[in-house]
Amino acid sequence: MILIRLMGGLGNQMFQFTIERRMSLIHNAELVFDQSLLIDKSQSHELVTHRDFNLYVFNIQHTYRWETEDEIFNYNGNPNASITK
Repeated sequence: MILIRLMGGLGNQMFQFTIERRMSLIHNAELVFDQSLLIDKSQSHELVTHRDFNLYVFNIQHTYRWETEDEIFNYNGNPNASITK
């Protein structure tokens, strides 16, 4: 499984998807999106601009699935993890 923690605007999301999609094809692994940083807009911070998931405009739904809360916890230890404190 290749797990992407999406962040940033459309350009950043496109870059993250492209790299990780290629890795999933090379390793024949499932591609999973972690949208926890896109969903959690509860904390404001001067270094973070909250963004929405924007890749839906490219019709790529068949190439990935959304993570489960258990998977986020297993990989990050915190289902509401954030890059800011």
